[in-house]
Amino acid sequence: DNLKQEEKLQAIILLDSYSNRFKPFSLYKAECLLPFVANKTLLDCSMEYLIENDVKEVVLFCTKHHKQIKNYIDSKKSWHKNVEIHFLYNFTCRSLGDAMREIDAKGVIRSTFIPVSYTHLT
Repeated sequence: DNLKQEEKLQAIILLDSYSNRFKPFSLYKAECLLPFVANKTLLDCSMEYLIENDVKEVVLFCTKHHKQIKNYIDSKKSWHKNVEIHFLYNFTCRSLGDAMREIDAKGVIRSTFIPVSYTHLT
């Protein structure tokens, strides 16, 4: 039985901008959880878009506010029904490159993926 398992469409969302642009707000709240549009967070908008476009697996990576983000993700039951979520964090990452190396080292990337980064907000 050498049937190849169908690859799930993956996305990786880097939840930090790796800048100080959102200070002082970002000292107490994750940037991805700040209000974005229509009372939705940037993370809400990103996840809804990915789910609507048949992404089946999402890797969420953060460097700051990991407990706050984890609690938020856990509260989103509809996300968990529609997509497999992996939540990773590492407090030592200081750049987009550091984050991608850390994600690669975890071995969760199996094929081509959709990258989503909030670094363009800076």
